[in-house]
Amino acid sequence: MSQTSPPLILWAGYSAPVIVSCLHARPWTVELIREPKTLALPRRWVDIRGGTIRETWNAALHAVVGIIFFHPGISQTELRWRLRAVCDRQELVDIVCFLNREEAIYARVGATRPTGTIWPATLDDGEEQQVFRFIGKNKYWYQV
Repeated sequence: MSQTSPPLILWAGYSAPVIVSCLHARPWTVELIREPKTLALPRRWVDIRGGTIRETWNAALHAVVGIIFFHPGISQTELRWRLRAVCDRQELVDIVCFLNREEAIYARVGATRPTGTIWPATLDDGEEQQVFRFIGKNKYWYQV
């Protein structure tokens, strides 16, 4: 439901994942255009018109890939802690989702959780400790 156009729900929350109906998205978003009403999730790399600031987006990608490159097998909790001054939980989730889609990184899950698809937006603090990130095998780290 979060992948439909327009989405019916959105993932929010800064200290824990929260699912929000789009009917109640206003407190979690920023209004970009009044007519037609256009809302966007606040991100460092999104300008006031809703466009992507390429330099900021690339810097965020390189920060995440750099940490994973020098600390292979880093837990998502540790990754979030190391980047706490740079990005919040939702920004890190956006970056990790993008890097997963691009196959620049991948995840392994600890023994306490069944394997399967890992969607970073849905992980709580305990689950994040069991998800370990590695540089992707199909794409070189410097191609990000």
